[in-house]
Amino acid sequence: MMNRDPTMSSLSDIDEVAPKPSDIEVFAGNSTFHGINHVFTNGRCSIRRILWGLAFLTSFGLLVNQGVDRVLYFFQYPHVTKLDELEAQMMSFPAITICNLNPFRFSQITKNDLYHMGHAFEMLKPDKTLAHSNYIDPEHLRTLKMLSDFDNNFTPTKSFSMKEFYVRAVIQIDEMLSFSMKEFYDRAGIQIDEMLLSFSMTEFYDRAGIQIDEMLLKCSYRGEDNCGPRNFSTCDFSG
Repeated sequence: MMNRDPTMSSLSDIDEVAPKPSDIEVFAGNSTFHGINHVFTNGRCSIRRILWGLAFLTSFGLLVNQGVDRVLYFFQYPHVTKLDELEAQMMSFPAITICNLNPFRFSQITKNDLYHMGHAFEMLKPDKTLAHSNYIDPEHLRTLKMLSDFDNNFTPTKSFSMKEFYVRAVIQIDEMLSFSMKEFYDRAGIQIDEMLLSFSMTEFYDRAGIQIDEMLLKCSYRGEDNCGPRNFSTCDFSG
């Protein structure tokens, strides 16, 4: 007859009574997330676990609510405008720049302008035919077709060159000197008048560019209508 060891019997009973902890209980026991190890524990439900569970859910809910609120606030793109008001008895007319994305007036472009600048404006192809005609409204298309009709009767001016710039400068210098450079050019057989008829970008900008008279509807300074186009000058920032 075999005698049963009482120590082995008690250990066997403990193994049968103590269940194996679940994965979430193992995770909660090893997690540093505050309070979760008191909620998911091995054992029966108790008042202590219920209180810890309520505290954990309340804290987690506040965290989620605050996070969502900040994300929504970020996508509202809030901004603060701060104004500093200074009182001055006398103040100079401020520097104001009025820009127009379209630097030229279509109504002022001539056939000669289109011939020289059409390719730069992407209105003409290199062979001087209309480009992108499918995207032009009918009214402007009719005008462009007439302007781009470079028949045999049309004679374009010469393109702008550094020679034109030099000749214009010489004429201005000639007015300040005692001798005449124009006579010198005449004796050399250089036709200044013909050179001055070449296409000029400066003249084109001045003639076809947007005029301040058409852009400025009203101008008042210090409560009075005492300013206008005369207070503005043309500047070019295209470069």
